[in-house]
Amino acid sequence: MKKWWSIGVLIGLLLLLSACGDQTSSENLAQLKEHYPTLKNQLNELSQEQLEQIKVPDYIPFEVTDVQAITSSENPSHIEIIFTNGQLNLHVMTMSHQGELYTSDTGIDLQNGAHAKFKMNEFGNELQWSKESESRAYIVKLMAYPPSQPQQFTKEDVIKIANSMYKM
Repeated sequence: MKKWWSIGVLIGLLLLLSACGDQTSSENLAQLKEHYPTLKNQLNELSQEQLEQIKVPDYIPFEVTDVQAITSSENPSHIEIIFTNGQLNLHVMTMSHQGELYTSDTGIDLQNGAHAKFKMNEFGNELQWSKESESRAYIVKLMAYPPSQPQQFTKEDVIKIANSMYKM
């Protein structure tokens, strides 16, 4: 009997995960606001236009225990969403930008057609890109806290995060 219960739970989880993959960023953002009241309060200050610019990844390579938003009254186009578990942080930033940051010969090709630049430092891995048709630039940073903690994620992880932000 335990075996059937375990199989049922596994099938339920797989169905839930597959359903999440087809959602848009706005649906994912709405779900995050439901689960994290502080985030909801922080995002309630933004206009509908600002909310529509936020892209939320479907893939996060660690279990998230909290989500926060950082906005700037000085630069309302700059919005940062931080996913954390206390030791790992994923920062997803969006801001206004005209043109493309990188060309295909200087960067990584993403699934949405944009070209990204990868950086790595003592804090973690970072991917930056823009797409002219969106008039936005995006930065994804996957970081460990404290910074002295060994890096457990790779360039491929941040690329997978970036690609998961776009419904294909």
